[in-house]
Amino acid sequence: MFLDSRCIGYGEDWGRRISEAQRRAGATLVLVTANTGASYYQREEMAGALALARRPGGHRVLSVFVAENVDELDVPYGLRLRHGILLRDRAEAPQVAQEVLKALREPEA
Repeated sequence: MFLDSRCIGYGEDWGRRISEAQRRAGATLVLVTANTGASYYQREEMAGALALARRPGGHRVLSVFVAENVDELDVPYGLRLRHGILLRDRAEAPQVAQEVLKALREPEA
């Protein structure tokens, strides 16, 4: 698992390290919140993940929508076409985490 705050050292090129890690990974987990539309770097990472997913042998893109209802969110282009998981409140987080892990273990249809 790659987590930028733990895997990128001080002084390293942030964009290059994230891009390299994403290319090596089999999947990208995207947390879509009300702030996603204003997050330049998150949008860049999503675009990279979706580009990787279009390649043969693909890359898995899993979305977790953090809201009462997905329609409340400005879901970025390309993610609406993929089935995602809805996280309505913190109490559901453990169950959603289990669903994410299960999805990552299952072969993509």
